[in-house]
Amino acid sequence: MQFSTKIKHTLTEIADGVDKRVAGAIQNQHEIQTKYESLPAIPISDMEGIIRLLKAVSVRGKEIDAAMSSLDRTYTINGTTATANQFLSGYSTKEKYANAADEFKKDLRSDKDLIKHIRQVMEGDQPQPDGASDDIKKLSLDDPQQWSIGWSPLRNIYNEGMSHLDHWASSLTDYEAATEQFWETISTYGLIYNLLFLQKVMPTHIADLKSKFESAWTPEMDNLAEEELLYFIDLSIFTVLESQESNGVTRFTPATVTLLQQDPTTKALSPIAIRVSGQEDRNVQIYTHPSSGNTTASAWLYALQAAKTSTTVYGIWLGHIYHWHFVTAAMIMTLGETVPDGHPLRQLLDPHSNHLIEFNTVLLILVKLVNPPSSIDSARECLTLTNAFAPNQPYFSADPLVALERHNIHEADFTEKEAWDRYPIVKDYLAVWQMVSNYVSAFVDATYSDDAAIANDQPLQDWIAASSDPQSGNVKGLPAMANKQALKQVLTSLIYRITIHGSGRVNKTLQPALTFVANYPTTLQRDDIPHPTDDFDTKELLEYLPNTKTIGETVEFYFLFSFTTPKETHIPRDGVESDLFFADGSPQNEALINFRHDMIRFMEGYDDESVYDESDPLLHRWPRNVEL
Repeated sequence: MQFSTKIKHTLTEIADGVDKRVAGAIQNQHEIQTKYESLPAIPISDMEGIIRLLKAVSVRGKEIDAAMSSLDRTYTINGTTATANQFLSGYSTKEKYANAADEFKKDLRSDKDLIKHIRQVMEGDQPQPDGASDDIKKLSLDDPQQWSIGWSPLRNIYNEGMSHLDHWASSLTDYEAATEQFWETISTYGLIYNLLFLQKVMPTHIADLKSKFESAWTPEMDNLAEEELLYFIDLSIFTVLESQESNGVTRFTPATVTLLQQDPTTKALSPIAIRVSGQEDRNVQIYTHPSSGNTTASAWLYALQAAKTSTTVYGIWLGHIYHWHFVTAAMIMTLGETVPDGHPLRQLLDPHSNHLIEFNTVLLILVKLVNPPSSIDSARECLTLTNAFAPNQPYFSADPLVALERHNIHEADFTEKEAWDRYPIVKDYLAVWQMVSNYVSAFVDATYSDDAAIANDQPLQDWIAASSDPQSGNVKGLPAMANKQALKQVLTSLIYRITIHGSGRVNKTLQPALTFVANYPTTLQRDDIPHPTDDFDTKELLEYLPNTKTIGETVEFYFLFSFTTPKETHIPRDGVESDLFFADGSPQNEALINFRHDMIRFMEGYDDESVYDESDPLLHRWPRNVEL
């Protein structure tokens, strides 16, 4: 693992340095270092790692050119007729990423130059190549059916999408269909976004929810809560974000809180009230299902899309990047600093530890290039949001079993005919979790004879101590390494994050559901929040949703993963018994081989192998690491 040991304070100093110049204030070093004190360490790659990652970015651009070029169907939007690719992109992605890499490297010769460059990036917009005219790249769609614009004919995606088109398009015209699809969409297609944020309303929640919903809270809601049939999704954290202007268009992440009621027979969840607000909770509007008589059908459709937008931004930056990128990188950094090469922990974790720190560095300093388009368009906004999120997120908080228990979500509550059929992504999370748990348990039992061996492993003790130290890893909630069970918990959580992240390269995870961008809008393009009694047509509703440029950047981001080849695959190309991590004939290797067989069975049940070609089979789509 090659990376510098500059941790969160380096990024903090850079981010705050921008604030200092803009505001004209002078802050001392202590104030600078403590602004983002809740975040885990964010190691910055050295120049060698950055250049290596940027070369990979250039390769990725070349790989997705064919997929972007395949978007050749013709659409007429706002009186302009062009191909989907002309509306969404209009340039060679190969050239775009190569140009970005060349621009980045041009004046960089050292780590000092890298830090200087980060400061410059954080002072203003990162230039983006622009191959199509602004006239056709900033258009709102005319018709909900046009969200098919992001479907490639490759891997049968377009044909698969067409079987859903009428259903998904109805969520923008029919408030009953939209209400029904809201939870159906989140619970079925949100795997890559780690959407374990649904909470059952318990007595301790009611006072706060009543305060938020004011007169919209009804006696019926009290009854539902008492019967344990009332749930909520609280995404009010986005009050920390301001609306942004990006290339002449608005990008806005609304703060939302959604109340949902459950049918006790079918277990289906339906939203019944949605609270929407802006930065610092300004312009609060509370929408209730149109049957209440207090909200128009069009305003309810807006509220559902606002809630879906905050869901997507949560998924990108908090569910996914915070839990699976940032916490993981902090643990990898401290591992490299405290545990020597050749130690069993390094044998276990090193093969899964490549690329992430470089990826995270580029993710922060080239936010607009390697992230979906949202109102978060700089490292400063990313750090502000994740720092606000981190205090209530100890290390194990995103582990599936912990998250479900924490939120009072139980299998019986979401099972109609078979386990978790009303929250399908949970079934996949738990399946991957169990496979990783089995592997880690076998590794620990084969490596450590008893609990005393854990206590006597000084590098292990040093790793957890460094990871917990606020001046080093700053990861909250790690247990003392007093026994094998504690180590199993830590390692299972770490390898699970890396493993489940790989699902983003599998076709089913992203396409066609997420490339129908209205299912998961990455931003709103207007920051006004309509009154619940406002009445407007479908065309005006579409003006709030991603325009052609935003759709294009979103689709391109998804293609960056689903149409590119992993560097190191979870299942080695030479078979499950090749590229083993441990000594020949060891029980640790046997556990690794069993883990790989389990992963094969999972992948074969998860996606359709027939849509892949021989040069890019399903079993080699799942990466071993968190990589670009």
